[in-house]
Amino acid sequence: MKRIEFSCHALDRMPTRGAMTNEIDDVIQTGEAMPARRGWLAFRKNLSYEAKWKDPYYETKQMVAVIKEETECFVVVTVFVSYYGGRHENKL
Repeated sequence: MKRIEFSCHALDRMPTRGAMTNEIDDVIQTGEAMPARRGWLAFRKNLSYEAKWKDPYYETKQMVAVIKEETECFVVVTVFVSYYGGRHENKL
């Protein structure tokens, strides 16, 4: 497998979307590959989450990494994260 590098855009967006580099590595290595715009590739994977994100609790985190394949590496262009199975906990 080629090494994975991250664009500045991807690194800027990842914290606000709840993505970490080790998760993106996993998504690219074991996720479902699909075509993306501009001839790029995208990799998608559902991860068990079972935690809060911006208050609601979510069971699943779906990550999509959009990459541009270079000769020597994969460059992560951007990352999308969706959260599923959420619920608000009652506050007393």
